[in-house]
Amino acid sequence: MSQRERVEQAALDQLKAQGANTDKPHPVEFSLYFTSEWDAYVAATQLINLQFKVNISLSERSEKWLCLATKKLKPTSERLSEVSNFMEDMAEGNSGEYDGWGIPLIN
Repeated sequence: MSQRERVEQAALDQLKAQGANTDKPHPVEFSLYFTSEWDAYVAATQLINLQFKVNISLSERSEKWLCLATKKLKPTSERLSEVSNFMEDMAEGNSGEYDGWGIPLIN
């Protein structure tokens, strides 16, 4: 298990401990950063074609463009790992970096 997978599993375990029902789909937010606006929009187009809702903005904490992709899915460790691997590959293929995911608590 990679470092990223251990961190993701710990976050998922924390959600469950807080009472999240992981049998229900949750809106999961995936954060990707790009050095150019163009690269962010190229990635966004790919994600929109995969039924993600996408918001692009200039990051407040850096000079990079944030591509925030959201999709409802059941937050299992296998599914989150699969999507994270895809996001990592897609970000790297568009001169960007994948920064991880987040889930609001839904009981």
